[in-house]
Amino acid sequence: MNDNLYVIGGLKIRIKTEYIFPCPSHVSAFLSSGEKADVEIRILSEKDFNHAVTDKKYEDSDWFSVYEIDNGDNIFSFIADEICYVTHLYIPHTGNNIDIYIDDNLLTEKSISIIETTPFLMCFMIILIKYNGIILHSSGVIMDNKGFIFCGKSGSGKTTISNLFIKSNRATLLTDEALILRKHKNSIKIYGSPWKGSGDNIYCNKSSSLNHIYFIYHGKKNISGNIEKREAVSILVKQAFPYFWDNKLMLRSFSLMTDVTNIVPCSNLHFIPDQSVVSFIMKKEGIDALSNVQSI
Repeated sequence: MNDNLYVIGGLKIRIKTEYIFPCPSHVSAFLSSGEKADVEIRILSEKDFNHAVTDKKYEDSDWFSVYEIDNGDNIFSFIADEICYVTHLYIPHTGNNIDIYIDDNLLTEKSISIIETTPFLMCFMIILIKYNGIILHSSGVIMDNKGFIFCGKSGSGKTTISNLFIKSNRATLLTDEALILRKHKNSIKIYGSPWKGSGDNIYCNKSSSLNHIYFIYHGKKNISGNIEKREAVSILVKQAFPYFWDNKLMLRSFSLMTDVTNIVPCSNLHFIPDQSVVSFIMKKEGIDALSNVQSI
């Protein structure tokens, strides 16, 4: 039995399985040690799946369906293939013991790690919202012990701005794809995730308090201005990974995003895609150009 503990978004997740999955560097970076876990996940064979699935709550004919069984628990049923081999996800409505079922006949050299699969990501999203967290499609950096989010629709420049910070050596880059955000009392923290984007090296298992959210756009000069909270929430909703199969979870994520905008300053940022935007952000945030901004 393989028993691995991962810490993702500050949550300790233990995965137990008899199978051996790939573990690329952006996944192994989140491996940890210890005995206590917040969530226990078993990876089981589809042959052992014995839940009666009848009451369908949601269906996406090209991808998955969600069922609620008699005791109120949810069963997710997926269309599996040799890359993403997960067939079912069993999530109890009480407790944090989750079962993921796979078709082991589909496991090949093309298969990705269990953590990289979309069903696992959905599982993590459900766990995360219980701990006041969401996942945003955004890039995140840490400078001078301060966390910043750069958020925008596809093509707005998240990867561009991430690469500019990398080239400048002025920040620790968490991600340019899937950023984890959690509320801790009256503060917000951001975390890197194993779900990396287009850059092979753009991932990091670190965290920071969130100091500012920037909604980014390409522009003819670097300029930033305040944004109304209502508009900020609307943009965050569009950039969040949605719980579209569950109204209660969706409403809870909306409420969390409202809390975020009440705690963290939000601004628009129109930027030139060159190194000047890094200096612009540092000056705006009061970061000394001579400081060791990578220390966290």
